[in-house]
Amino acid sequence: MSMEGVKEFIVNGSYVRLKHEMEKLIHLKDQIREEQDNLNLKRIEWTDVGVVGEFTTNKRYRYNHKELKIFLFDLGILPLVATFIECTDLTDTEIEMVGKLQIPGEKYLHYSPNKLGKYKEDEIIGQVAPSVETTLTEKVSLWKETYLKFEVLNKMWEKQRKNALADQELILSKKVSFEYGTISLQETSEKYRVKDLFELLNNERLLEVAKIDLAKIIEFTARGLIKISELNKYRGVIDVQRKYILMTLQKEKQKRYYWDRRLEILSKLSL
Repeated sequence: MSMEGVKEFIVNGSYVRLKHEMEKLIHLKDQIREEQDNLNLKRIEWTDVGVVGEFTTNKRYRYNHKELKIFLFDLGILPLVATFIECTDLTDTEIEMVGKLQIPGEKYLHYSPNKLGKYKEDEIIGQVAPSVETTLTEKVSLWKETYLKFEVLNKMWEKQRKNALADQELILSKKVSFEYGTISLQETSEKYRVKDLFELLNNERLLEVAKIDLAKIIEFTARGLIKISELNKYRGVIDVQRKYILMTLQKEKQKRYYWDRRLEILSKLSL
């Protein structure tokens, strides 16, 4: 495996096309959202096109993380509902004390285009500018066409990025420049599992550096270990956000299947 696939993807114009399709998706979605909003319709299914547009509302909470962590610690489940602790959250003394318990960071490839490699966003806006003659359905059809092109290009790009991680030149030099920009090998910071540090850090310090994974909190409410009424003591609604979702009907079906399976698993945990 080498960087040649990444370079070829960039040189042959596929990277710019990927960015173009991404920008087109954003601008088309904005246009479709505005028209659907003007129709005052929460949900529209364009069955012939295979696309659905829907407005949803989500509550945004402000959490009292300090008190919530104490509550979870007292229940004995803080290590199970906490995210990883980053190395940057610990002092040098603590890192030395906990030894080699850290989980290595994940390597990933980053591409920084130069002037030659950059795409022009203003050209994209011109391509998808609204037209009086263009119907809403036609815009949705164009969005889907663009989405399918983006999906193909993005999968190709991610595959090439992954393959390039084994390139020896990149591993040794960490950064390689060529005519279209710079390709660099980067890595996320090392981290620790909270459960691995549970007996190594004192309680006060553990409560300070641990961060809660709110998705896991939902799982534990399903198990019955945390009641919603108890959780609400440590959070308050600060906003209700309105969100617009535009996706293919196939994607919606896959998403619904995923959540149905997740709810099924969580319901079994509560038995």
